[in-house]
Amino acid sequence: MAKLTKQWIGNSVSYATLQEKDLIRAFEEVLDLAGVEYERPAAADKVLLGQALTCSEWAQVGSYVNETLCDLLNSIAPDGTEFGPHPGDGSDFGFWKVEAE
Repeated sequence: MAKLTKQWIGNSVSYATLQEKDLIRAFEEVLDLAGVEYERPAAADKVLLGQALTCSEWAQVGSYVNETLCDLLNSIAPDGTEFGPHPGDGSDFGFWKVEAE
């Protein structure tokens, strides 16, 4: 998998929302631009269509957003960065420089 270019460093992918439908759209858009293949579960389709979900389906959506999509985005993060929420704003997702410990 190819890494994203440094133009992505410090730029928000999704900002000021933690709604699953918004995160799915934003995260998948970046993956699509990078040519990364992924398989969206049916429960995520239901979220995007505004349909009701069962508790089990919500769990699938949470796993898809927090594990599948975030892991894929991390795998294409520009060198020296990681994908996730901004350290100062948990609703600002992007590729942020990794701080040395």
